Amino acid sequence: RQSIEQAIDFYKRQQKELDQKIAKTASQCSSLQEKAEIVQSCKGVGPVTTAILLCELPELGTLNRGEIAKLVGVAPIANDSGQKHGKRTIHGGRRIVRKAIYMATIVAMRWNDKIKTCYQQLRANGKPAKVAIVAGMRKLVTILNLMVRNKQKWGENQLAT
Repeated sequence: RQSIEQAIDFYKRQQKELDQKIAKTASQCSSLQEKAEIVQSCKGVGPVTTAILLCELPELGTLNRGEIAKLVGVAPIANDSGQKHGKRTIHGGRRIVRKAIYMATIVAMRWNDKIKTCYQQLRANGKPAKVAIVAGMRKLVTILNLMVRNKQKWGENQLAT
């Protein structure tokens, strides 16, 4: 029991040290700091998601919405052949970014009105929960991409997406 508590304390200290190192690195580069402030202004996106996006997705703000969705791996890919029309699935892209956006979307469904509305409308139309979450993920990525491209924080001239 005591060794488990010591391990937990050790990992908490390590996490705190890593968070400080990430913040220090981001603050040393003015363009990264500006992007971080813009991305974190969106409700549902925290410091961990911001760090992952800035490190693993440097193209954020430079691509159009279809390209960024494909790069993250949240674009629906057709599975059709001849007369067969299969379900659209997501795959490919950058797994770590997709996982971070998934968690941010789960939080955003509660606090971000645009993502919450998107999710609720799809569920009301009979879509499965996971499909609605993936649509919310795509919407969140698109919004973040647009915010970084226009250098606008959340709430400044509410983005029309």
